[in-house]
Amino acid sequence: MAAAGVVVFYGFSYRSYWQEVAGVDLLPESDGVYTGYNDSTLFVITRHPVDRGVTNDYFQQVGRLIRGALTNQP
Repeated sequence: MAAAGVVVFYGFSYRSYWQEVAGVDLLPESDGVYTGYNDSTLFVITRHPVDRGVTNDYFQQVGRLIRGALTNQP
């Protein structure tokens, strides 16, 4: 079953809290993105939009990662 929704958390400072909220392990992917799944939701931690050096391209890559994760999930 594919995830029905996506939750995006911004910033790594609160990663332990994000993992507690998600209730699943959030594991590192490429480009400093963490992901985890439960039965119906994909959880993603990304860099915060106001972090120094974050570009539009970064978030376009995150969008492609999310699309790929949702498309490839059993």
